[in-house]
Amino acid sequence: MTIGLNTIKKLYSTEELADILNVSKVTIYRLIESRKIPFYKVKGSIRIAENDILSFLEQNRIEPIK
Repeated sequence: MTIGLNTIKKLYSTEELADILNVSKVTIYRLIESRKIPFYKVKGSIRIAENDILSFLEQNRIEPIK
């Protein structure tokens, strides 16, 4: 996959993502270890792109019963 400068809007740390999703950092690390959410390693630090977070959330959305 080729990444352009316009592809990534913002990168979040695991701690920031845990705060956004209101889950523990352990939960974020489990998602990363199981490769359920894409991530980048920048000098040993894990970063998750905003568009990957949105895609992950959309894939895990459950529609209401009508």
